[in-house]
Amino acid sequence: MSRAAKSQNLKKVVEKTQEQAMRRFDQVVYGRGTMYGQTLAEIFSKTRPRRSDGKGSVGGRGRGTPVKTGRLQKSLVEYQNEFAIYERKMFGNGSIRIKYGGNPIDPKTGRSYMSSVEDKYGFFADGIKKFEQGQAMKMLANDLAQIFSKTFKAHFESSARSRR
Repeated sequence: MSRAAKSQNLKKVVEKTQEQAMRRFDQVVYGRGTMYGQTLAEIFSKTRPRRSDGKGSVGGRGRGTPVKTGRLQKSLVEYQNEFAIYERKMFGNGSIRIKYGGNPIDPKTGRSYMSSVEDKYGFFADGIKKFEQGQAMKMLANDLAQIFSKTFKAHFESSARSRR
């Protein structure tokens, strides 16, 4: 078993399994109608209503993403959007790191305006909290645990058989 754990094949198994996990994360973040329930993109697709005087969005927490031009919302719900922040890193020890967000630039000032909008409306923190309260991450964690355990069990069994 120690030979199987040190083999070059194990590294390939880890990388293949991490790629599979990344596809699942993509579903949880940007998917629609996935087996994991409501995704982050679906949460941030909800648009905050505009004020009747046309001067901004209705205040209050939990009402959705404030939209003026749609640049901020698109950066959170479109995977390939120029202002989307979605970094995925895989490490040799089997761990994975995901970074998600949006960072649109105000064309007038040339600066990011995510933080000022978040300070005023708190929509991003609300959306993340709603996502965390859902079952998506728990279901994903269980799914990934099954994927990793099945894959490694199969690797060690096949390695043991080939050494006989």
